[in-house]
Amino acid sequence: MGEQHRYLTVLLGSAIFRGFDRAALGRALEEMDARYVDYDRGATIYRPQDAVKASGIVLEGEVIVQDMDDGGESVSITRLRPGDEFGAFMVLSEYGVSPMWLHAAARTRVLFIDIQLYLRSQSRDADHWRMRDNLVDHFAGKCVMLYRQARIFGRRRIRARVRIYLMSLPRTGDEVTLPVNRTELAASLGVDRAALARELARMRDEGLIAVNRRVCLLDKDFFRL
Repeated sequence: MGEQHRYLTVLLGSAIFRGFDRAALGRALEEMDARYVDYDRGATIYRPQDAVKASGIVLEGEVIVQDMDDGGESVSITRLRPGDEFGAFMVLSEYGVSPMWLHAAARTRVLFIDIQLYLRSQSRDADHWRMRDNLVDHFAGKCVMLYRQARIFGRRRIRARVRIYLMSLPRTGDEVTLPVNRTELAASLGVDRAALARELARMRDEGLIAVNRRVCLLDKDFFRL
C-alpha cells in the first residue's frame, strides 16, 4: 500500500490506469500480481527475443529502448520516463518476445503487472471496461507512431524526414519541443547525425526554422500538411 501511495500520481497518469481512482487502482494492482523491480544504471531489462510476460510501467528513472544497426552498433530508439508503459503489446499478442534491447539509463524502478490476469478475471465492472478502452487508445497511439515512422522512412531526403517528424509533434503556437537529443533524433530518422546537423543548419539559414531548445516553425507553407 505504501509503494502504491508513493507512486499514485505516476500510476494514475499512465496510459493503462487513466480514469481510475485510488480505490480502483488498488483493486487492479492486487488482481495483476503487481511487483516492483529496481535496476541499477546500465542494467538490462530485456534483450531481443526475451519472453515478455508482464507489462512494465516506469516509476522512477529512465529506460532506453535500443536496436542494433547492420554494423552491430547500438541505436537509441526512444526513452521511457515515469508513467510510460512498455511490454503490453507483446503480452497481449501472440508475439510474446521483446524485439529490442531495454536498458536502465539511470537508477530505475519499474512496476510489472499482469494485464492478462486482470482482463481474464470473471469481473466485468466499469474498471475492466475502462482499462480495455485505455489499452485501445494506447495501442492506437502506437499505431500512429508506426505510421509516422513508415512515412519518414519512405522519404529519401533528410529534409522531408525532418518535416514529417516536426509536424507530428505537439505544437505550442508555432513551436515544438524535441523530446529527444540530436543523436536520438538522427537515429529516429535513420540518418547520420552530422548530415542531420548540416540539414538543420540549412533549414535555419533558409528561414524555415529557428533552433534552440525548441524548434520554431517559421515558414507556414512549408510546415502545412
